[in-house]
Amino acid sequence: MRSQQRKARLKASALILALTSVSGTAWADSLVFGFQNPAFSGVGYSAHVLTIENQERSRKQAREMNLKLNFWPRSGRRKTPLRRAS
Repeated sequence: MRSQQRKARLKASALILALTSVSGTAWADSLVFGFQNPAFSGVGYSAHVLTIENQERSRKQAREMNLKLNFWPRSGRRKTPLRRAS
């Protein structure tokens, strides 16, 4: 029993010694990262905000126009997803 424990310890210590001797030195470099999103980088932020506002406004106008066209048709009949006004 003791010889098995001794062999297990010897294997473990040999493994640890092999891993530490084989491992190389790690070299670190400075982190260089540039954000592509102007909200994070700050470059062109005002144009970014204006673009978002324009998108929101155009989507709101499209929704309003879609509501007008779908719920107030010219023929007087209400459009539904299953039946379209002719």
